[in-house]
Amino acid sequence: MAEKVPASFFVSKLIEASVAVVVNKFVYLLKFFSDQLINLIIMGGSEIVLIIFVFLLLFGAKAIPDIAKTLGKAMREFQKATNEIKREINESGGGLGDDIRDIKSTIQGAKSDIQEGIRTHTSDIEKDIQEIKSDVSQGTQNITTTITNEAKMD
Repeated sequence: MAEKVPASFFVSKLIEASVAVVVNKFVYLLKFFSDQLINLIIMGGSEIVLIIFVFLLLFGAKAIPDIAKTLGKAMREFQKATNEIKREINESGGGLGDDIRDIKSTIQGAKSDIQEGIRTHTSDIEKDIQEIKSDVSQGTQNITTTITNEAKMD
């Protein structure tokens, strides 16, 4: 027959898990925002004493060393993970700058080719328009001269 597990066992495990989650989140926030927190919140002696008092009330004197130990381990693991991520980014992104420069120069070359093509075609079109204007002007002048001469003959 299976032994009955007291409800207090589950409650204590739930509290331990909750404390671990809260401590991990707190360590993460402290690590991430440490510079900003120091600049924004300048704690005096009374605030530190109050925080220690609250920790003592919440966790008890026996649990504080274990919490500090867990906090230290979590901070070390976080630092290891951060260093590993930085190393991977540096290794994988080493040639990224060269690739970006190559892409940029290719785009600049294509841009200048397109601009030159547009200038060439635009100048050809402007020449054609000038020729058409000249032909229309010459034709208009010829027609005007012919009409004037016919009007004089009548």
